[in-house]
Amino acid sequence: MARVLGAGLALWLADRILTGIAIQSFEALVVGTAVLALAHAAVRPILRFFTFPLTLLTLGGSLWVINAGLLYATGWLVPGMDVRGVLPALGGALVISIAAGGTQLLLEADGGSGLHRGCGG
Repeated sequence: MARVLGAGLALWLADRILTGIAIQSFEALVVGTAVLALAHAAVRPILRFFTFPLTLLTLGGSLWVINAGLLYATGWLVPGMDVRGVLPALGGALVISIAAGGTQLLLEADGGSGLHRGCGG
């Protein structure tokens, strides 16, 4: 659950930082986060499998392009969310990856128990 919240925060951050990504409402942010999470869970492993040789040749750079493509597709599918081209998608994928990495570091620093430890000690 904390990863999904982190992904939502990362998507919101990409909207605030980049001019080519526009999220019109909170509902669009929630739906966009859900669609992006589903795409990462279902589609991304298949794409990673088929692009493995390219991933080796580009030292992982193709994964950035895959993430940008998934972000662009999410913007196309979700009403109220707009990704206006390839460069904003690449920038958004970079912002989301950095923010997700930061969330992962916070979760690991918390002992892997998530961000819910404040309830009941």
